Amino acid sequence: MHRFACASVLLPTLLGAQTPSVRPNDPYFERQVSFYLDGGTRVLDRRSYRPSADTVRIAAGISLDAPRAWAITTGSRSVIVAVLDDGFLYAHEDIADNIWHNPGETGLDPAGYPRESNGRDDDGNGYVDDVMGWDFAFEDTDPDAYVFDGMDATRVQPYWHSIDALGIIGAKGDNGLGVAGINWDVSLMLLKIGAQGIGRGEQDTLRPGRAARAIRYAVDNGARVINWSGFVNVTERRFIEPLREAIQYAAQHDVLLVTAAGNDGRDLDDDA
Repeated sequence: MHRFACASVLLPTLLGAQTPSVRPNDPYFERQVSFYLDGGTRVLDRRSYRPSADTVRIAAGISLDAPRAWAITTGSRSVIVAVLDDGFLYAHEDIADNIWHNPGETGLDPAGYPRESNGRDDDGNGYVDDVMGWDFAFEDTDPDAYVFDGMDATRVQPYWHSIDALGIIGAKGDNGLGVAGINWDVSLMLLKIGAQGIGRGEQDTLRPGRAARAIRYAVDNGARVINWSGFVNVTERRFIEPLREAIQYAAQHDVLLVTAAGNDGRDLDDDA
């Protein structure tokens, strides 16, 4: 919830105190306390598969205050947001309608075959049949949710993390299902940089390179925003430098890169 505090400070000034608000009909919107909660407390289940009641206390004025922003706009499919993660549950009913479709890899090719599965690089971007994005971990067209188990490289299992990121950014709003995303309408480009069976305490030295390629892909294929709720645990310059250059490449093309603040509450301005 603290990630939204800076934005919410500006909203009253930008929108004005009398700006109307829009409340979606999504059944779990009332639990999205980081989107809107005018102070007070609320009891929420922290887990859906094993409910655990937790009381959330929030001071008035620090939530995103999304309903007033939605009175101005609820998003647009013309805006592409690229998401870097370790795999995607893209068929989720509250997400599926907002997945990006590469215009150069959809429709029929000159021979009458579907571009999405004809085995050709129809748009000439260096990736064959990249309809939703790309899997940079397995180098294929399907950025699915399956990754190597970090503790056992012989086992593949589904990875759930991205559903939270996708839902916050772009769950379909006001559709009577699940939650509402910040953008009710958006195009989510899926870029999988996933786990490769790295054991506890080991470093995934290839991860920065996969992330760098994904960032460049996003920029070159029309993304305006890149979200990366992830990390690298490598510090050697030879592994990090391509990632640094990719981030600079995004900046040079006026693409906003958003990264996670971390899960441990550390002061990111402290060099230690």
